This record gives sequence, C-alpha cells and structure tokens, in this order.
Amino acid sequence: MAAGLPIEGSKASIPRVGSVSRRAVPTCRLDERMGDVSARVLAKGWDLCVVVNEENIVLGRLKRDALEGDADAIVESVMEPGPVTYRPNVVAADAARTLAERHVHSVLVTTGDGELIGVFGPEGAPSPSRVTRVIPTGNLEQMREVDRVIIEELHIELLQMMENAGRAFAEQARRLVGGDVHGACVVVLAGRGGNGGGGLAARGD
Repeated sequence: MAAGLPIEGSKASIPRVGSVSRRAVPTCRLDERMGDVSARVLAKGWDLCVVVNEENIVLGRLKRDALEGDADAIVESVMEPGPVTYRPNVVAADAARTLAERHVHSVLVTTGDGELIGVFGPEGAPSPSRVTRVIPTGNLEQMREVDRVIIEELHIELLQMMENAGRAFAEQARRLVGGDVHGACVVVLAGRGGNGGGGLAARGD
C-alpha cells in the first residue's frame, strides 16, 4: 500500500491520499536556475514546485516566496530540503484533519522509497481563474464509508460534520469571488443526498 498499489478488501472503498492527490505538480532539478523554474511553474498557475532527482525522488520543495525571489539563484540554494511527506495509503479524511489541526495547507505524497506521487491539499494548486481544476470525486458507497469512519471512529457528530462542510464550502466560495461577498447575492443549491444542512451552514458563514 505504501508503494501506491491498489488496496483490496473491505477497506478498498475508503478514499486515500494517493487516490485523491494531484499528480501534475511541477518538478525541477537541483541545478536549475530559479528564473527558469519560476517562469515555468507560475505560468501553469501553481504556487509550488517539487525538487526531484533523475529517479523522481523528492529532495525538497519550492514555495511561492522562493519562486518570486532571486531569479539568478540556483534551486538547491533556496529550496526547503527534506519536506514532510505522506504515504499514499493514508486515509484522506485522517490526513485532512491532521493538516487542519497543524494549520498546514498541503503535503507531498510519495512512495516508501521517496518517489513523488503528487500533492494532497489545496495549497499550490492552479488558480481556478487560470486553470480548470479537477476535483476528486467519490461514489455513494465511498462517501457512506467516509461518513461512517468520521462518526464511528473519529467521533465527530453529524451536526459538526455539516457545520465543517458548510464552513469549508463558504471559504471556497469566497476565494472564487475574490474574498469579499459583503452585499453580494448568494444562492445555495443543494441537490438530493443529504446536503441541505451543509448548504444552510454555508449560507450562515
């Protein structure tokens, strides 16, 4: 599982970071010039770049401050070495909760050997105004299992789940419209499937 291989059995339907991570994350090499890397990465709408070797093993990462810094610097001199990584078999709901508790917006996903798989979390993703974002989806059985894990194993009550979902949705909506919805007319459309509570919570936020 840590190598990113398919999971079998009763737990196969549980979303894991390896299956929902974004795999098109930009990469660069240690000896590249930052001006070249920055132009390539920012043109694609990303705020981060992963530093890898010839075998695609993660060596470090570059965040926006480095991408917008000295164009003549070499990647190795400004990168964040040895970044924290998750294995692809980590349950996505658990990973998201841990990132939220630690106020971390994203984490790299690698195999046990350190080979890059992708990035989990919203930070660094292309801006929706510049690039169409692919949103991971789950089927009915998978989402029911997510609900069961959250309620029975993480002991988060349904009301709190709806409030969290509504708050996250409201924050995403604010980002999409530039951060300010004061005086705006907002319509919440909730389809069938038990999303009404989340919609009401989003409206309240």
